Amino acid sequence: MFDFDHEQENFDSVQSVYGSKLTTTWKTEAFVFVVSFQLHYNGYRYKFTNIDANLNILDNKELHLPKSQFGFNDNAQYYLGAKQTNCTFRNITIDMVDTLKSGCRGVFHFRHVRFTFLKAKAFECVLEVLNNLITSREK
Repeated sequence: MFDFDHEQENFDSVQSVYGSKLTTTWKTEAFVFVVSFQLHYNGYRYKFTNIDANLNILDNKELHLPKSQFGFNDNAQYYLGAKQTNCTFRNITIDMVDTLKSGCRGVFHFRHVRFTFLKAKAFECVLEVLNNLITSREK
């Protein structure tokens, strides 16, 4: 189990957007963690697809793990209503498929997720939304 808490780690982070693909990279002396996804908007909801996560362990002294690389992907479609933008979501779990044939299963549990949409119209954050980001899932 690899536990990454961005508030406690000393890391650099970079966010980038290329077309509809959004990528965030967290880097420390011990690891590089990259999460990316495609984002599409159809006027009333946002669709998240092609979620990728890559973890490259660089320093086994800090993490007590051998140098290694892991890659995971989830091709499911997740939806977020337009009025649920700029809200904070808690306890989101995504089960991902191993892409590097390392024999690992990727279960990513995000304790705190916030998407900030700079051009968002009015938004509503309600208790039900805070506990459930995935408004529907299609495989």
